[in-house]
Amino acid sequence: MTDHVTVITIGWHVKQTVQVPLRTKQGLLPFKDRVRAALGTAAQGQEFVLTDFNIDFLDDASLGRLQGGATLHALFVTSKHGLQPTKGHHPFAYALAELIDNSLRATRDVTRPGQSRTITISFVTRGPATARKGLICVRDNGSGMSKEALHDWAVMNLSMEDRGQQPTEAEPAGRGQPALTGAGNFLTGDLSYFGVGSKNAAFFMGQSVKVITKRADSPYVHELGLVAAELEQRYKDSKSVYEEDLVHRMPGDVSTLSSIETQFPVAHTWVANEQPHSPSQRHRVADSQQALPSPEGHSFTRVIIADLKPEVLSQIADATRYEQVCRDLAHLYHYYLHGHHGNLGFDSDKTEEAAAKRAPGKKGKRKSRSPAGSPQQPKQKRSSMLPSGQAIPTILIEHHAEGSPSWEASLAEVDDDTESLYLQAQQAQLPFTLTVPEHGTVSGVLWYFPYQNDQETLPVGHHPPLLQAAAPGGHLTQLTQAEAAQQVGATQQTQRPVGSQFPSAALTAVWEVCKVARQLQCVGAGGDSNAAARAVLQASCPMFEAFWQGRLIPGARIDSLPFVEMVRAKRTAASKDTLPDEVFMRIRGALFFGAGFKVTRNKLLFRDNLQELLAAAVPGDRLQEKKFREWLVKCHSQLDKSLRFENLADATIQEAISSKTGGTAFNTVIDGQRTLQSGDALRLTTKPVLVGRALYFVVGQVVKEGGVYANGQVVVQPLPTAMYGGDAQRTIPLRRLEAVLTEEQLEVQCAKEMQKAPSEVLLEPKELSAGTTFSLSAGAAIPETSARVTNGLGQPLVKALLGGQKIPLMLVQRLWRVKDNQGCLAEWQLHKHSQCPCILSGFSLCDAEELGEAQPSGEASAVDHESEQRPDAKKGRKGKKKAKVAAVAAAAMQQAETAGSTPSRRSVIMDPSKGDLIQEVSNRIPVKEDFQFPSIAVRQQGTYVLQYEVQPHLPGLPALTACTTVAVIAGLPISLELQGEGRAAAASKDLMLGEHLPPLTLLCKDALGNNVPMSQVPPGLTLALKPAPPKDAVAELAWEASDLDVDVSADLVVEGGTVKLKHLQVLGKPAISGGLAIFPHPATAASLSPQNQARFLFAFLFLGYEGDVHSLQASKLARTPDSPAVASPKQELPSADLIVCVYMPDMPAEQLRVRVRPGAPHRLNLHPDHPWCPQSEQDEDRVAKPGPSAVTAAKLSSGEALPTFWVQALDKWGNQTGPTPDLPFNLVIACDVLQSSPITAAFNEVGVAKVRGLTAGTASLDACPLSLSLQLLPSNPLAEAACTAAGQPDSLQLPVLVQPSTAPASIQLLVGDDTMPYSADCPSNAPVVIIDNVPAGSVLSDLGFFCLDEAQQPVHGGILGKVQLSWSRGSKNVVLEEGIVCLPDMPVSESTAEVMMGWIRFVVKDSTAPAVELTIQVNIVAADPVAWGMAIVAGNSQPTPRDQGEVQCGQPFTLEICAHDKFGHRQAAQAILLLQRLWFLH
Repeated sequence: MTDHVTVITIGWHVKQTVQVPLRTKQGLLPFKDRVRAALGTAAQGQEFVLTDFNIDFLDDASLGRLQGGATLHALFVTSKHGLQPTKGHHPFAYALAELIDNSLRATRDVTRPGQSRTITISFVTRGPATARKGLICVRDNGSGMSKEALHDWAVMNLSMEDRGQQPTEAEPAGRGQPALTGAGNFLTGDLSYFGVGSKNAAFFMGQSVKVITKRADSPYVHELGLVAAELEQRYKDSKSVYEEDLVHRMPGDVSTLSSIETQFPVAHTWVANEQPHSPSQRHRVADSQQALPSPEGHSFTRVIIADLKPEVLSQIADATRYEQVCRDLAHLYHYYLHGHHGNLGFDSDKTEEAAAKRAPGKKGKRKSRSPAGSPQQPKQKRSSMLPSGQAIPTILIEHHAEGSPSWEASLAEVDDDTESLYLQAQQAQLPFTLTVPEHGTVSGVLWYFPYQNDQETLPVGHHPPLLQAAAPGGHLTQLTQAEAAQQVGATQQTQRPVGSQFPSAALTAVWEVCKVARQLQCVGAGGDSNAAARAVLQASCPMFEAFWQGRLIPGARIDSLPFVEMVRAKRTAASKDTLPDEVFMRIRGALFFGAGFKVTRNKLLFRDNLQELLAAAVPGDRLQEKKFREWLVKCHSQLDKSLRFENLADATIQEAISSKTGGTAFNTVIDGQRTLQSGDALRLTTKPVLVGRALYFVVGQVVKEGGVYANGQVVVQPLPTAMYGGDAQRTIPLRRLEAVLTEEQLEVQCAKEMQKAPSEVLLEPKELSAGTTFSLSAGAAIPETSARVTNGLGQPLVKALLGGQKIPLMLVQRLWRVKDNQGCLAEWQLHKHSQCPCILSGFSLCDAEELGEAQPSGEASAVDHESEQRPDAKKGRKGKKKAKVAAVAAAAMQQAETAGSTPSRRSVIMDPSKGDLIQEVSNRIPVKEDFQFPSIAVRQQGTYVLQYEVQPHLPGLPALTACTTVAVIAGLPISLELQGEGRAAAASKDLMLGEHLPPLTLLCKDALGNNVPMSQVPPGLTLALKPAPPKDAVAELAWEASDLDVDVSADLVVEGGTVKLKHLQVLGKPAISGGLAIFPHPATAASLSPQNQARFLFAFLFLGYEGDVHSLQASKLARTPDSPAVASPKQELPSADLIVCVYMPDMPAEQLRVRVRPGAPHRLNLHPDHPWCPQSEQDEDRVAKPGPSAVTAAKLSSGEALPTFWVQALDKWGNQTGPTPDLPFNLVIACDVLQSSPITAAFNEVGVAKVRGLTAGTASLDACPLSLSLQLLPSNPLAEAACTAAGQPDSLQLPVLVQPSTAPASIQLLVGDDTMPYSADCPSNAPVVIIDNVPAGSVLSDLGFFCLDEAQQPVHGGILGKVQLSWSRGSKNVVLEEGIVCLPDMPVSESTAEVMMGWIRFVVKDSTAPAVELTIQVNIVAADPVAWGMAIVAGNSQPTPRDQGEVQCGQPFTLEICAHDKFGHRQAAQAILLLQRLWFLH
């Protein structure tokens, strides 16, 4: 296709070949536009240069000579560093690098002993500033070039591939050999590749270039010079541009020096030093300017650039500008200069002090210190060899001014280049490898730069375009946030290559940092004024630097790698606490590419699309992503020191924290810019945003004092308390802290937040609106209802923000029935809960966007449903524009800031004790914004509350409710019903005559069983008694007069819309006293003979009750031939089953079945055979009458027991009655002549009291009355009513006569014929006889006794008894006859010190009579004297026991002479003789 031109791209993100049509009379600009159109939209606006590497097509004239079918190359300029084929604008350092690349390749085989691999760059200047001239020389001791190689060098675009010298990818390490993961595999020196860079670089710096080279195997030096002007002229003349004549000379020959070179003495030195010489030879060479023969094996290459461009000349002439050139070159060749480990240590002898001691005139390279806070890295032992086996090159830069050296520097000594700063500041590294299909292996390393000492340790470096804003050491100085953001934006647009990796993620991260920087407002806020700008610059630098064949590719930008982004993207909200965003800004790294990847000719960019290649790369370790995550977490947790914790919390909090998480609590945290204290109001970037008061701060380990840690947590009390509750606590990582709020801000934001909570429930239809009363008849239905929940702004809500979570709302409909005794709804405690300022101060805040999207909960003031219209149904739905959301938020803020406005809510507290829950329905699925509920049929009349409750509710407030009162009215009455306590009592117990039944409630019922309220006693209401029918029989309840001998009565009262029957009682008719007919008597009693009727009654009442009574009466009830059999009696009182009937006109009667029993006791009857009955046969059947005239007095001897008798209790109407649980009663017995009077006897179930154990007391001449009376003990007012109806009980008076007893009552003692009288001092019931003057040791003999009865008459008649004596063992049976009972002798004690006591006791056998006893007191005196005794009893001095019987000579004394019996007892005083006034004379 001859009318088309083939265009191949160079420097484009992908290598692309396109066909472009060639037109006549075309210009250069239209042709370039067609090239861009063929390349696609990505090429629009991109600048490039067209060349065939012989001609550069720079204007229309040159393009006019282009022929169809030609092949052109489009060299793209991607930055200001881009090169054009011959007239580019390459930066100075990068231009030098093109020549150094050639030297590195040439010197890679330098292995001669004693010879170093040396590359020297010389800057030579002379003359004044207005006429300054200069040279640039790059020389090395490499292998040199042959004349053929030198000719090939001169040909433009003749690459290594064209020469057959294309570098190859390094072979991977074999099994068992360590694999290099850094730059080691790629430090081959194969950098000169395209055959373009060195010539472009040379013409970038000057107008002429000269190459001088010599190989070791050649004795000649070859020279080739190129002049830009001559090349251009040849190009214009259409001649071969790069054909030049080579010059061959001997080493040291200066005849070939150009006119420019001859002006510089150092040029002569270079020629003279083309071969090594001894010092003496060097002097001769210098003097004679003649070269000596070159020895075998010497080689070198020297490139001299002359006619320097003004800007280049000014740069090399300024000694102060060389530092940046050194840094750039040291960065480019960092791993060639320091080996594959890089520059990890500091050389102590290269400090500033050492530099200051250098010789005058020698300016050494300035050394920067390590970043503040970073630990010193261990020094690496510098190796002289690279992993590839090549020697580490020595690259020197020197400056000669006016023929003398002014300064020199070794690039290996530069330690403030970006790579050195990285390696010396990093504190952790992670090596890795990636395999790129069809391209080879990429080695890489990641470094971590922690936050320490309140600053970032990541070196900013010397990255344009922010270089001018960086102070020495890489720290920002005067860059504001806005400037930094603007610079970063420019960097993102100009420095990012098309093939960069993940550009959007990096750009997003940069702008996020810019956003944070704007929020911090560090400048003027008391913090670090450079913090924001530094953060922006830190984010703008690429994550990875790219090295190709060990050489930096400065224009390549790799912002991330797939496994890094996967870790970043897979973080959850919780994992971001351990891997926050800032840790990804603290990692940097380097990637090392081999020869399998293609770079542009100027080595500023990669020709390959790295974005696609690295995205498809396979990590060398399949667990690379996991290892990277673990490495990054460990770096952040162990190395970052961003938070300072101070002031330990109290012991109570520490103990609680220790038991839960094992951490330590503090009261203060300092993050370098601000100080946080317990009690501060904080805003935290959670979802949703959380506001709370800090309680304390926690680190995740147990420590004893404060310190600096990578991260921590804050325990806050979420606010407002209405939403979270007063006891709620949340533990939030400190990295989520957004701001510290003032109290004023907190108040405003809390009020705004509470406006978003559920505030009101709106009901439809309007008849059911909250606060109204809805009436309907029983059996009707409450209509279908629709409820809508709104916030304080009137927006409908279906979800609410409660407790920090967005929770769907649920509406619960409850129907309560108010209990009958609770009245109206006002008693259900309707409360309006208003927010007080103390609660309002705890509200939280969320953004306006959250209001529209999440519809969070909040407090809102209650509104009147009757006066406020229903809000728009569409308001607040999803899809509303942000303008409306902003307007709503503004309205909320304005309402919250209104003075005196306090949000309130309405809540009705339902007390279950005052109402019954009838129905509960929950609705979780609203229809749009409305919750629908079906109709409810109500059959029971009364007051209802229809309640709608929003769930869940705010923890700090009662549930939000809406209540409507529903009044259900009963229909017409059609039946009666008795209810109440009285009905239960009638079913559970018998009703005594006269006893009040508990109150009854008479209800009028409609057709549905509802109570019809009554305001007065209905006319025609009647009570009546009817006999109860037999079981399973239907009673005839029609109204008719009753012929029963009992009546019913009650008090009728209207209370609470019902008729109360109070004090209902059944009474016998007044004329009856012999028993009511309703109580049946035993049928067998009527058929008995009159004389046995009483006995039958006795058997009926007592058989089976007491065993001895049953046996006694059974003998008397033996059947006679004409008497029928007697049925077995039962111990129960008769009762009657009756029906209380309630009558109302036109209604069926209501009945109440009651069982009636006899009433309260009123009088007493004695049972036959009592002690007062005559014992004659004709009186056997008499029944005692209640009166003393009807009976004969019961005669008893003193001490005799009254025979047992029984008493029957009768009620007022003569019915036998007995005690009940409500009315127990007793029999009280009192009599003056009975012992232990009064006493009480109990009645059994049938009202019979057994009286026994009454003992006669002292005899009396006249009969005394025995009183039998009733003691009633009612336990409640109902039983008291029965007592009142029975009247005052009657007592029974019975005469009792007590006669003296003939049983022994006392003992009379006889001594001889003398009767011993009783002592007057002893009581009558304990007589004592005293016997005086009884000699000691004697015997009382001739003793006897006889007994006297109660009348003091001797007892005789043969009473058998036994006598017991105190001085004789055992007892003796005697019979009391007329005469004396003789007693044995009583021995008398030998001692006179005590009175001897004895006793006589007589016990009557087979009698209950008590024993009689007599006490004998014997007073003992001394016996007859048998000896005399003398004793000194008185003198001038009282003798002591020791000298008793001894007197002193001449001392008067008294001598007592006394008679003694045989027991030593002295006689009486009359037997004592006293001899007084005696003296003993010696």
